[in-house]
Amino acid sequence: MDLEKHRVSLDGRTIDLTSSEYKLLQALMQAPGRVFSRNELLDTVYHDGEIVIDRVIDVHIGKLRQKIEQQPSQPRYIRTVRGFGYAFADPGDL
Repeated sequence: MDLEKHRVSLDGRTIDLTSSEYKLLQALMQAPGRVFSRNELLDTVYHDGEIVIDRVIDVHIGKLRQKIEQQPSQPRYIRTVRGFGYAFADPGDL
């Protein structure tokens, strides 16, 4: 993730992300291993007091996984913490 250029690449190819996907990935990558609740991630994406349900995060994460994971059904990078939220894998786990 190149924060200055606002670009994400994987294996030499640029990944096109929506603004919401980029914000989520940035938050997760800045704290590998830390588990974020859905509400914390909602606050990361929606700052203007928009009323959205927490499950919208699940949709964004699903789309993000489709773009960055080799096998989205068996994610390597973005882990689900059942009943709580999501975490980015620790570098030692990759």
